[in-house]
Amino acid sequence: MRRLRGLSQEGLAFEAEMDRNYLSLLELGRNSASIKTIFKLAPALGVSVAEFMAKVETEAKEKPASRSRPKKARPTEVNPEDSDSTTQPKRG
Repeated sequence: MRRLRGLSQEGLAFEAEMDRNYLSLLELGRNSASIKTIFKLAPALGVSVAEFMAKVETEAKEKPASRSRPKKARPTEVNPEDSDSTTQPKRG
């Protein structure tokens, strides 16, 4: 919706009186907008809150559910008693 209006994230954030980083997180789906935020974004985009919500709902139905980022694997600890003798340091 922002791009259709020819606005940058910075431009929309300025118009909506919000932080650009927060707007980016909203667009990425990593944060959810509060009612207060919705009432700031809609007029900044030149639409009513009802039009804004209808557009959001339509896009949500069309867009496949986003997958959360995979968790990083934790390094495993090696138990020295489980290792064979070739991996043990030589003692002098």
